[in-house]
Amino acid sequence: MKYSVYSFPIILLLLLCSGCDSGNSGGKKDNEVLLEYLPGTWTIKSYDTATQMGTGTHTTTTTLEGNFTVSLYDDMLFTLAGDGTMLAEGKFSIDIAQLKLELKEYSLLPNTELEGIDETLVELITSHPLHIESLDNNSLCLSLEYSDKVTITAYLANTSDPVITGNWHITYIEGRTPFATDEGSSIEYADNGTFTATASDATITATGTYDYTTHSHTLHTVCNGDTLVYDAVCSEQSLRIAPQETRDYAIYFTR
Repeated sequence: MKYSVYSFPIILLLLLCSGCDSGNSGGKKDNEVLLEYLPGTWTIKSYDTATQMGTGTHTTTTTLEGNFTVSLYDDMLFTLAGDGTMLAEGKFSIDIAQLKLELKEYSLLPNTELEGIDETLVELITSHPLHIESLDNNSLCLSLEYSDKVTITAYLANTSDPVITGNWHITYIEGRTPFATDEGSSIEYADNGTFTATASDATITATGTYDYTTHSHTLHTVCNGDTLVYDAVCSEQSLRIAPQETRDYAIYFTR
C-alpha cells in the first residue's frame, strides 16, 4: 500500500483557512468551522437522512449502536475503524474554499470483509464529497448529497486518539520481513517506552525502546543500537506498521 507524502503539513493550510474564514465573515455564523481541529479521531454518533417529497422534506435519524471512527492525520492519511477494528486506510483531500472533504483513495485492510453498518458508512463517505457544516474541538458535522432528493448529515464527536501501548499479536504479514517472524508472534509496547517482541514459541526475540507520535503516525524504535523508523497507524483493536522509507513489507496486529 503506497501513499504520497506531502511536503507541507496540513495544519498550516488549516490555520490559513481559518484566518481567511474569520476575515471574510461580516457577522456571527450559525455554524462555526474551525479547521485547525480537523486532524484527530472522530466517532460517528448518528446521521440524518433528509428526503425531498411532494409534501416537503422527510427526515429520519439513524443512531449507531456501535462505534465507527474516522481518523485524520497531519499528512493527509485517514483510517476507518468499526468497533475498534481498523477497516481501511487511504488519502484524503480538502477544498479549503468550499469546506469540502474527500476520502476517495483508500484500500481495505487484508482479510477485511465489510458488512452491516460498516459497509454502509464506508460506501457513503468514500464515494461522495463531504461538506463540513460545523467543526469545533468537540464535534464535527458533515453532509453529503446522496442524490438530487436525498441529503445525509452525519454528526461526529471528537474522541481520544488510540494508543499504541499494549500487547499486540501478529495476524497477517504482507511482503517479506528482514527478520524472522510469523503470525503467532507478538509485541508489547509498555507505558515506560520499552517494547518486547516474542516469538510464537514464547521466546523473547528482541527488546528495546520506542517513541510514537500519533498525528504523524511515526514509530521510532531503538534495538541493539539500531534506530528504525516505522509508519504505524492503530485503532483500539488493530495496528499496522511498515518501514517508513521503503514500505516493502507491512505487519498487521490485533490486541
